Amino acid sequence: MLAALTIIFVPFFAFSAGLVPCGGSGASDTPTTPCTLCHLYTLGQTVINFLMWTIAPVIATFAIAWGGFKILISGASPGQRNEGIGIIKKTLTGLLIIFSAWIIINELLLFFASSQTSGTAQIRNMPLPWNKVVCIK
Repeated sequence: MLAALTIIFVPFFAFSAGLVPCGGSGASDTPTTPCTLCHLYTLGQTVINFLMWTIAPVIATFAIAWGGFKILISGASPGQRNEGIGIIKKTLTGLLIIFSAWIIINELLLFFASSQTSGTAQIRNMPLPWNKVVCIK
């Protein structure tokens, strides 16, 4: 079991190698770039994107599979069946919260802060897309 989990999650460490945007040999900028506050914001954005778009769907897939497996092996045991259904419900609820929060924030920003009513939306004093960190040099 541990070997299977290791094989599944080791590629995530390779994906996370470029998370730090400054200094060091794995930096996305030149290796000698000194770290600034903007790099900290960029790191936060990268970590959030990594967790939201890479880790969450994979973990949700495994949780739904585990819930389905619990339902499959429940047999005459209603406790295991209910536990499997609960795992699937909680997983789908979590994904719904994660992705709907992103959509709600996006729509609220475009609705309340938009300076144009037609055409391409522009947010006053905020570059679009709002979820990308832009460092001014």
